[in-house]
Amino acid sequence: MADLAVQDARTDAAPAPTPANPVRKQGGMTPAEAAYMRGDRPPAAAPAIRVFIHHTAGAGNAVSAIQLAAFLEVHGFDVADILPVEYQIPRPSVRYFFDRDQPGSQRLVNAIGGFFAKDPDLAPERATDLTDILPKPPRGDVEVWLRGPGTG
Repeated sequence: MADLAVQDARTDAAPAPTPANPVRKQGGMTPAEAAYMRGDRPPAAAPAIRVFIHHTAGAGNAVSAIQLAAFLEVHGFDVADILPVEYQIPRPSVRYFFDRDQPGSQRLVNAIGGFFAKDPDLAPERATDLTDILPKPPRGDVEVWLRGPGTG
């Protein structure tokens, strides 16, 4: 009799059917799998840019350029160099030289705007397209020109 009770308990304990996967659609694929099979691909990330910061020569301007470089690096930019120039830079700008560098340049403009949030006149409004000039720097090189003191 005890054997019969064990056998009845085993048949009553049949595994419950697993619920259907709520993410899977008819046909057995997730929406992401179906998109992949159709050939849909996520957009490629914008190519990385190398940033060259130009500033009017002078200790006060160098400090601002160094602080901006540190800020940009914390925000994921590759700052390649900080370069003093021997003349007053009349207005801030970001310059790109290849179409593929435009998205990274606009992201750079936005980051610089955040850095100069308390004095927006020191930040460029948009990236400047210099794709038609020759000679060009290497692909990926983007220039930041910081406004000199007393200009603007």
